[in-house]
Amino acid sequence: MPRIDIDESSPAKSVTFARTLLRSAVGLILIGHGAQKLAQLAAFSGELSTRFGLSGADAHVLAYAAAGIELAAGAGLILGWFTRFSAFVLVCASAWGFALEFAQGGSVLRVSPGLELAVVLVCVGTLFMFTGGGALSLDAALRERRWRKAIENDAIWSRPEYVGPGRHAAD
Repeated sequence: MPRIDIDESSPAKSVTFARTLLRSAVGLILIGHGAQKLAQLAAFSGELSTRFGLSGADAHVLAYAAAGIELAAGAGLILGWFTRFSAFVLVCASAWGFALEFAQGGSVLRVSPGLELAVVLVCVGTLFMFTGGGALSLDAALRERRWRKAIENDAIWSRPEYVGPGRHAAD
C-alpha cells in the first residue's frame, strides 16, 4: 500500500501575507467606523435614543461603548492580538448593521452599500474567528514565546534522547 505523506508545514508566504493584509484592512475599516462614531458622538447617541427609545444618558453611554469596542477590536485585528475575539466583535457589529439595514429596507434583494459591507464583514470576521490571526500576528508570536519558555523550563528536554546528535545536555 502506498504511503501518503502529509505536509503540515506553515502556509506559503503569499497566503500568510494575504491573510495579514486582509486582517489589517478589516481592522482599519473597524477603526474607521469606531472613530466616526466617536467623532459624531452626539448625533450617534441621538440616533440611538430615537431609534430604541433610550434615555439621553443611556444612549450616550451606549454610544461611547460601541465606539470604544469597535476601536479596540480594530486595533486587535491589525495587531493580530486576541484575533478570534476581535473577529467575534466584528461579526456581532456587522450582523447588527445587517439587521438594521434589513429593517430599514425590508428586502435582501435590494442591494445597498451598507448591506454589502455588512455581509462581507460578517464573512471575513467568521473566517478569522475560525482560523485566527495567522503566522504574522501577535497571537502567534506570543504563542511561540510561551512554547519556547515551556521547553526551556522543562527538565525533560535536556535529557540525552532529546538533545541533538553530537551535543550534550550541558551545551
